[in-house]
Amino acid sequence: MKLHGPAQARASRGVPRSRRHRSRGQTLVEFALVFPVFIILLAGIVDFGFGFYSYMTVLNGARVGARVAVLNPTDTNSAIEGTVNSEDVALTGTVTTATLCEASGTTTWGSCTASTYTPKTGDLVKVTVSYTYNMIWPLPFASTLPMTATVEMMIE
Repeated sequence: MKLHGPAQARASRGVPRSRRHRSRGQTLVEFALVFPVFIILLAGIVDFGFGFYSYMTVLNGARVGARVAVLNPTDTNSAIEGTVNSEDVALTGTVTTATLCEASGTTTWGSCTASTYTPKTGDLVKVTVSYTYNMIWPLPFASTLPMTATVEMMIE
């Protein structure tokens, strides 16, 4: 709002005319110094958000894969991988899935589809999902972030 007449005289009283005009240039210089920092900060926040979303998607895929493996312990790994991949459709790139089973009372993990393994109540199923997140704005020391989620569930 531009002031006229006596109001303008009161508003500018005590401030020399040359200083009033110089403050416009000072504001422009301050903006030019702060704007790149703001943009870099904003880009980092956006990239962190996408990375966090990717990790949550990987974790959800592992959870769904473990649930499928618990409900159908005789399913092949490819059926579980198909379920995980259908859950992780938002991710671009390769999603790797590994499924292992542990018989109750033992401490060794083995293939759930091995001919020597018979699933029974109390056995554990472990599904591990791995994914490599490619950063939108890579950092000087890294442009990818490996993500891994492991979920264990008990056969009911």
